[in-house]
Amino acid sequence: SGSGSGSESGPPRNGGIECEHKRQKKAIDAIVKEYSCPLSLELPVEPVTAEDGRVYNRADISRHIENAKNGDNDDGGNDDDDDDDDDGNGDEYKNLRSPVTNEKMGPKLVPAIQVQNMIRALVESKAVDDASIEHWRKVDTVRNKAINGDPVSMAILSGWFFDGDNGLFEDYEMSYSWVKKAADLENSRAKADVGYMLYNGNGVERNPTEAALYLGMAAAMGAPNGAYYLARFYFEGRDDVGCFAKDNGKARYWLIKALGNFGDDAKGQKLAEDLKKLLDKEENNNENDS
Repeated sequence: SGSGSGSESGPPRNGGIECEHKRQKKAIDAIVKEYSCPLSLELPVEPVTAEDGRVYNRADISRHIENAKNGDNDDGGNDDDDDDDDDGNGDEYKNLRSPVTNEKMGPKLVPAIQVQNMIRALVESKAVDDASIEHWRKVDTVRNKAINGDPVSMAILSGWFFDGDNGLFEDYEMSYSWVKKAADLENSRAKADVGYMLYNGNGVERNPTEAALYLGMAAAMGAPNGAYYLARFYFEGRDDVGCFAKDNGKARYWLIKALGNFGDDAKGQKLAEDLKKLLDKEENNNENDS
């Protein structure tokens, strides 16, 4: 009878464990859903709390706010309560409404640090399905490496902020801050990007003279993007401060150093190839004219 008792108690025990796993999975899925941005439907890589009390990904809610500022979220002319909107924002955000409740709200965003920490703890627990956190984990991994001093990760993070990629908000100042740190650690490609941003005034006061120095250093260190920027500037004749007078000879010299040296950077290689086509076309036209 003892063995019979054991065999009878086995299935319920296994069934109980399975039920408990299902309950835990359901609870975790509910947490992931609760933390997910209502706009992107993904875990926010930069969680912020908006004035409607909801947590969003910064890039997504910022776009929503900007659209409202430009009048895209017009409420159809229902301005009955406009007199109550004088909260220091003027009429600039009078059309701004919560994406969740459709109630009027202000544009202020506050970093949701506790939510960020809780998402990280949830991810690190390995209790969440990999597919639902793959994007979040990618950004968080690079961000943590950058914070811990890895110049390559700093440069990658800078590029994401510059382009507004991977769920991050387009932020030139943040982009320049990270790429400058990488450049100070002698990352050659980062030096090239610092030069580019200095020349154009992206996230930093424009300084073409200093930009030329950074680009020269980067190209001399073998950075293909540094050589590409020099080739492009000489081809375009960006000579507003006497740095890059139009010179196709110099443009081709630097372009040769860039082409084929981008490694897995397909975008950079494509830009260099496109520039070569323009340079070849212009030189052919000049020969025909002569």
